Amino acid sequence: MPIGPGFLSLSLYLEHRSALVSDAAFALRPEQVPNRCVRGILSALRRLNLDATFNGRDWILSRGRILGWVSFHEAADDHTIVEASIANDDTFASLPFLIDELDPSGLLSCEIIDTQQATSLSAELGTPLALDSAVDLICAGYAAEFGLSPERPQEYRPAPLSVESEKQFDEWQFQRVTSARRSHRASRRFQLGLVSVELALDATHRIDDVVLSGDFIASSRTIDGLEKNLHGIIASEENVRAVVEDSFNGAGCFILGMGRLDGLVALIMEAATR
Repeated sequence: MPIGPGFLSLSLYLEHRSALVSDAAFALRPEQVPNRCVRGILSALRRLNLDATFNGRDWILSRGRILGWVSFHEAADDHTIVEASIANDDTFASLPFLIDELDPSGLLSCEIIDTQQATSLSAELGTPLALDSAVDLICAGYAAEFGLSPERPQEYRPAPLSVESEKQFDEWQFQRVTSARRSHRASRRFQLGLVSVELALDATHRIDDVVLSGDFIASSRTIDGLEKNLHGIIASEENVRAVVEDSFNGAGCFILGMGRLDGLVALIMEAATR
């Protein structure tokens, strides 16, 4: 997701995935969360007389062209972060160039978006949206959709990170970096983009280390549990399928953007046989 100059970014910190509509944490199914949480943004954009829609997965569209992106992350304690980015005076067609600057080694991948597929508020309105105006519109949008009374901050100042938070961020940022030890790798394109698996196998063909990464939406408990459960098993299709199916049986365990679990099993087996 592009952030920084040229884009408006929004983060919603929720007690749980359903907090906008219910006190019950699991009132919304995982696939319903983006659709509900994006409604405040769509309401804000429509106040600008834009033909704003959501494609049901992750793209916010204006007249059928990509204007923004939305997704969410659910932590192990059910706290949920919804993140969105709206193209203001840049467009999502610049994403590959931004990633090249961040990752000149080519480790990261992204979808190539043609300039004709993308738009911006500047292109739609004739001028970019000022931050103050964006805040007012988004507050009004969420108030209208969910009956909220958002308080507008007097100033915008990022909260300083504690030493422990910075340490956790650094660990998170590098925990999925490609390792020479995980030499068995495979990637496939799914509904939201590219998903990759990296494995390390011991001499008995048991999985000694595994990392799943890429363009999907999942809870922390799901990915952590899946990787933990795969560790130590012999990499046969029967074993992998049993672990994958068992890993998604628990409350709050889900993965979106990959279709049926058969695709995930096939991806893991493809990596194991390389």
